[in-house]
Amino acid sequence: MNSNDVDARAAGPRLPADTVLSFFYDLPEERWGFDPADAGHWRVLVAPVESAVPVTGPESAESFPAAAVDTVAVSTIPEPHLCASAPGLRLAGVRTRSAA
Repeated sequence: MNSNDVDARAAGPRLPADTVLSFFYDLPEERWGFDPADAGHWRVLVAPVESAVPVTGPESAESFPAAAVDTVAVSTIPEPHLCASAPGLRLAGVRTRSAA
């Protein structure tokens, strides 16, 4: 993903200029990434646009097809019951519905 293309569609710079972002995910493990133990099962690599070149992954790796990306501003907050699986995450002032 070229950061210049993303920033041109966003409401101002959001990513480092003149970079390409490459996303990698450990599909066989299907780690969500919410748990700190999931570190190492995904990566985002950054390379300068002028030196970035396409590469193929290992034969055993599954590649995802290219997909169009659009920019949309959203705010996300994890559901309170999910916070228990991430001890370092604390949501202050969150009320949960009690079971009836």
